Amino acid sequence: MFRNEKYSFEKQYGLLEGRVQANLDYFIDTNFVLHKIRGMKKNVTVVMDGETARWVRVQAAHKDISVSAFLGRVLKREREKDEGYKEAMKSFLGREPRALAPAGTTPPSRESLHER
Repeated sequence: MFRNEKYSFEKQYGLLEGRVQANLDYFIDTNFVLHKIRGMKKNVTVVMDGETARWVRVQAAHKDISVSAFLGRVLKREREKDEGYKEAMKSFLGREPRALAPAGTTPPSRESLHER
């Protein structure tokens, strides 16, 4: 498009609002846009059987979200649960060992513990 054609097109459709004309028909855009970056997302291909795919679509529809968002939530929950388990195990194994019975006493026999 030639400069004059572009100018007349933009002028005709009101596209010059928020812009400053400089050097004949060149325009500087003075509108600012705030972009929020919510984190990097990655595309992943998931293969599943038809019955499972139908179940996922129904569950996502019940929650009024996309299948992609539903699967993302499920996988995030599983990851957090796994990380929580690992953290609990690390905390448990990091504690000092303690005696189960006072020093100098003998532990009960297996038979006495399992008497009925």
